[in-house]
Amino acid sequence: ERIEEHLAERARAFAQPRSDVASAPMLEAVAFGSGDARYAIATDYVLRIERLHRVTPLPGAPPHFCGLMNLHGQLIPLVDLGRLYGGTGCANPLFAVILGAERPDIGIVTESILGAHAEGTHAVDAVTLLADPRLTVGAPSAPAPPQENVC
Repeated sequence: ERIEEHLAERARAFAQPRSDVASAPMLEAVAFGSGDARYAIATDYVLRIERLHRVTPLPGAPPHFCGLMNLHGQLIPLVDLGRLYGGTGCANPLFAVILGAERPDIGIVTESILGAHAEGTHAVDAVTLLADPRLTVGAPSAPAPPQENVC
């Protein structure tokens, strides 16, 4: 009888919400792989995820620009985060993570969508990413155009 009473008391304690977990903010993120790195971007900035079919190259653009994709008549610039951050580029881009609030602003090429978690990934702040001057073609702080664009 004492054991049953103890177990019932423990069950009631476990059924109560934890105050430390309930007050912690939860970040939902889309995790994806590009090159030898794994990244995550908060879902607040992810408009959609598209399978890449055709990418139109951008001759003379910096190496982190893969080209343009046509998304329902709108041309979306595609960026390789690995190359942008000085790492290994995306060797076989299969998807584009489209960022934007109300309309598509930019796409990030990726080889795989890992899910909606951020464990073991590099967190990418989409606001900082979109404000990066290297994402403006022809900007004074942009690096010199590369010999060729391979993405």
